[in-house]
Amino acid sequence: MDKAFRHINVDICWGAQAALYYHFGIGKYQLPRKCSGIFTHHVVDRSEKLLRGFDDRFLAPHSRHTDIDLEELARHPEVKLLASSEEAGPFILCANHGRQIMVTGHFEYDTETLAIEYARDSKKGMNPDMPVHYFPNDDPQQKPLNCWRAHAHLLYSQLVELLRLSRDALSVGLNPEKKAEIEKKKKKKTDRSAFFFPTNPMFLIIVPCIFFKKKAIQQTVGQNNQFLPNGLLLFFSAPVRRP
Repeated sequence: MDKAFRHINVDICWGAQAALYYHFGIGKYQLPRKCSGIFTHHVVDRSEKLLRGFDDRFLAPHSRHTDIDLEELARHPEVKLLASSEEAGPFILCANHGRQIMVTGHFEYDTETLAIEYARDSKKGMNPDMPVHYFPNDDPQQKPLNCWRAHAHLLYSQLVELLRLSRDALSVGLNPEKKAEIEKKKKKKTDRSAFFFPTNPMFLIIVPCIFFKKKAIQQTVGQNNQFLPNGLLLFFSAPVRRP
C-alpha cells in the first residue's frame, strides 16, 4: 500500500476503508444492520476527471456491515469526497492528486449479485434484511433491474483513461529527473516506430501478381530483374522526409 501514492491505486468496499485507515487514520464503525441495496447518490465535487460525465444524481449498489466515521473524514481535507449518499454515506473519495481512489460501494456488481448474497445469507440462517430499492415491489421472487450499469461503465472507463495518463497528467508528484526520463523514453519509442511500415519514409511493398507472367513482370520493372520470381512485383517508394 506504500506504493499507492506513486501509482494510481483503487480500493473497493472494505479495501477502501482499510486504505482510509492505513493512510489517513480514518476509522470505521459497525452498522446495526447490513447496508445492502441500491442507493441514490449525488456528486459532491466535480473537480476530478474521475466523475466526468456523471449525472448530478445516480444509483449504485452497496453491500457492507461497516461505514466511515464522517467526523474523522471532515478532519482530513487531503481526502476529497467526490460522491455521497444520504442513506449509504460516502461513496467515492480520492486523495494525493487523484492517484488514490477509494470506492465504498460496488459498481462492479452484476444485476443479480445482491440477490445471490441475500439468498446465501438466508440459507445460512442469518436472517438478513432484504436489499433496499432492489427487488421490484420488494418481492424477492421478481427479477431485479440493473439501473447502475451505465455509470459503472463510465467510472471504469475513466479509471482506465487515468491509468493511461498516469505518466503524464497525473505525474504531479514525480521529481524533474523522473519526468525527463519518462519524456526521453516516449521520444525514443516514437523514433523507433519510424523504422517500421507505414511510418518509415522508405518502405517496400510486395504486390502479388498471380495473373501476370514473368515476361510481363520483366517488361514492367526492366530486364535487369531476371532474379524476380513469378508472381511478385516489387516497388520502392521514393524517400520522403517526415515534417
